[in-house]
Amino acid sequence: MNFALEQIRRMRTYNPPIEQRAKFKGLRLDFNERLAPLPEKVIDAIRDFDPQRFMIYPSYGDLVQKIATYAQMDDDSLMITNGSDQGMELIFRTFVSTDDKVIIPSPSFAMFYQVAQVQGAEIIKPKYKFDGSFPLEKVLELLKQKPKLVIICNPNNPTGTLLSLEKIEAILKASVETLVYVDEAYFEFSGVTAIGLIKKYPNLFITRTFSKAFGLAALRIGYLMSCKENIDEMLKVRGPYDNNQVAKV
Repeated sequence: MNFALEQIRRMRTYNPPIEQRAKFKGLRLDFNERLAPLPEKVIDAIRDFDPQRFMIYPSYGDLVQKIATYAQMDDDSLMITNGSDQGMELIFRTFVSTDDKVIIPSPSFAMFYQVAQVQGAEIIKPKYKFDGSFPLEKVLELLKQKPKLVIICNPNNPTGTLLSLEKIEAILKASVETLVYVDEAYFEFSGVTAIGLIKKYPNLFITRTFSKAFGLAALRIGYLMSCKENIDEMLKVRGPYDNNQVAKV
């Protein structure tokens, strides 16, 4: 007998090919992992971590303030997450209900679809254009259906194409009743960010990660930004110890 929810039974498991990777000496570009060595001060901080601290629950001190300073964001508009994947999950768990419409321009990051399916959302997939550009006109047309959420992966994974801030704002202006989630996992490479739009549009959410440019994929640390009211609601959903102590160091 299968006791899983119906939407879970309809899904396939997301299985990235990670097994035995430590023995593989070549590169897997599909993982988009940092190839350059980590700075010595990062390696030293991990090496010098007090093993006695493994026995206590983590405390994060001024980590939010430090990341907020880096991101040039107000402290109360940012929360730390277990990679950007958890930030994505928190947006869905807090704001998206069963049968809500979610626009995911496709192809895009596989986890978007997984989290939407777990939540029981109806996924709408306007296709990226032949040249890899974002289907802006189609998304603007679909917004008339008043979906609950639209996702913009910027730059997109896997096409690598970028949507300008002007076009992101055009979507925000057309989606007063729709949440707009911008995934900026590759911000350090593109240099383009929608952070400056958060104070103007309370329906905007942005996630980032330290897995890519910073090369800390195994430590699972990222952050989520939105207006204070949204952050306060998502903090109710996140667990108190979701980030590990080594990642904080």
